[in-house]
Amino acid sequence: MPSRRRSLLIAGCSAITALSGCQGLGQGQRPRIDLEIRNYTDEPQPLKLELLREDEPTRSEALVLDREYTVPASDGSDDSAGTTRTSDVVPERRYLVRVLLKNGRFETFHAHYYPAESNTKAIDFGIYRDETTENPFVDFRGLS
Repeated sequence: MPSRRRSLLIAGCSAITALSGCQGLGQGQRPRIDLEIRNYTDEPQPLKLELLREDEPTRSEALVLDREYTVPASDGSDDSAGTTRTSDVVPERRYLVRVLLKNGRFETFHAHYYPAESNTKAIDFGIYRDETTENPFVDFRGLS
């Protein structure tokens, strides 16, 4: 085989190999999950939300999200809630979810998110008011 033809074959094979390798680059990325916070109280609820990976040994390595939100108040109808939604917040994996409510007694609430057990592929929770104490609290029924 002449050397020019051999060079073209080698260059062509190299280009095809390089292109086929590029196709697989996005396959290793995890799907991302959404966040939904519903407020069933009659006033806006400021809060601090932290998401921590469960497989990291220290807080600084585990911290994935540390953000402040203010969830609008309910409009007053029975099943209505003020809602804050954010799409594609973090990669899908197990998280410890910590919520510090800033109204009331500055209480911290936590739960665990397990994507394999979630129907919605979202971290979602509601803020309610305790009928006895009138203090707001977080209900994580939407999480595992």
